[in-house]
Amino acid sequence: LSGNYVGIGARIHANREWLTIITPMENSPALKAGIRSGDVILSIEGESTQNKPVDECIDALLGLAGSKVKVHVRHTDDTEEDIVITRAPIEARTAFGLIRRDQSWQYLIDPEHGIAYVRLEQFTDRTDDELRKVLQDIDAQGALNGVIIDVRDNRGGALSAALETADLFIDSGTLLSIKSARPGRGRDGRVFNAHAQGTLKDIPLVVLINDS
Repeated sequence: LSGNYVGIGARIHANREWLTIITPMENSPALKAGIRSGDVILSIEGESTQNKPVDECIDALLGLAGSKVKVHVRHTDDTEEDIVITRAPIEARTAFGLIRRDQSWQYLIDPEHGIAYVRLEQFTDRTDDELRKVLQDIDAQGALNGVIIDVRDNRGGALSAALETADLFIDSGTLLSIKSARPGRGRDGRVFNAHAQGTLKDIPLVVLINDS
């Protein structure tokens, strides 16, 4: 939920027969050890990942800083090799652009019309700050006329982080209302309201979600 952990630093597909790497993170132990986008992790410390719950695979990759984990991988060219990765503290970012150029994410996908695209992979303590900085940097250039927020396949995370992110675009009203299924016990429900301060106003917004 905080976005901080000790591991190898890679984004993975959640629904595959084998544990598959989407991409190693920037400056991560995985990247330094030679893990590539599209690699299939066939085993972790000799244990097959085939049809193994993804949470169990992740647990096997996490550990103490400085400890090592051996994975057997199949690259996209069908070559296989054992790779030993030294775990390290990871500070995972959650806001991404559509493409990367010169080691930087590109968020302005339509410069002529000033349309920005931001993909949010998870809601952590830093998500709203990351998103705010991206949009403020574009707006400071006088180029921000609309935003596409992509939360398809978002893994969820901290409720407070999701509320703070929504609060960036809403200046008043109820963001979330929780009602107790068993009222009368001193806590019948909670209401979370938007705040005007810090709202990014008058920005046309599209949110992309999964179709089911």
